[in-house]
Amino acid sequence: MSKHTLARVVEFLAVLACAGLALGQESPASPRSFDELFEPDASSPAPQPDTGRVAELSGVSPEGKTLVLINTATNQIFVTRGEKIMFRARCSTGKGTTLTTADATRTFVTPKGDFVIQSKEEHPVWVPPDWYFVEEARKKGLGTVALEPGGTIDLGDSENGFTLASNGGFSATRRLEVRGNTIVEVSGRGVRELPPGKLIRAPGAVVIPPYGTPQRKFDRVLGAYRINFGGGFGIHGTNEPQNIGRSVTHGCVRLGDEDIRTLYSLVNVGGEVVIF
Repeated sequence: MSKHTLARVVEFLAVLACAGLALGQESPASPRSFDELFEPDASSPAPQPDTGRVAELSGVSPEGKTLVLINTATNQIFVTRGEKIMFRARCSTGKGTTLTTADATRTFVTPKGDFVIQSKEEHPVWVPPDWYFVEEARKKGLGTVALEPGGTIDLGDSENGFTLASNGGFSATRRLEVRGNTIVEVSGRGVRELPPGKLIRAPGAVVIPPYGTPQRKFDRVLGAYRINFGGGFGIHGTNEPQNIGRSVTHGCVRLGDEDIRTLYSLVNVGGEVVIF
């Protein structure tokens, strides 16, 4: 954490400690003590907090601004306004694993530091990068193959990947093509557009669709709202609510449906996010 970021967190926490944690909303989930800001819920499987960091964070004033604070050690997020905690929830953050591909080695962590909210989206659509398809393929013990505009990928027979002649007099060979702005499956039975947001299998591989096609766009993965703070990272909903409180993401911060809806209403573009 930079000295500036540490100063901001220290500043905020000192005010809370002196003010006795004045709460903007009263609920069973609201923190009741200074230490609780650094401790996961009893039901949370999140790792234990860094006790050295807890002792280090102790003092100045947030000057009435709305501030989003994210504790990656305990997977908690809270919003403060002045001396009040307006919102607090469990979240999911980066899983810390590493993926090596032909072009780079990536470690999936949530970045720490000071950030500014750059945009807000309703009903966001995720357009995964190439490494996502590599990661999913490896989980299944498969390779990857990129489908480029103007190219084709032979699928062979639907059951065993080989070209067979059917009794109906046409070839059972199937192939994938990009036609116009979408991916279609071509066979002796006709042309079928593939559904958006689904992994496409070829013999021994996962297909990487070209950018701009519906098949490259995954709807409902990011929930109903996304708050972007730069570098491709954001705070958003999830289609895996059972993993809230765990370190399981590629770097973004995930919240449950109700919590992302509340957070979305509390923050504005230009607001500050501090991650530590």
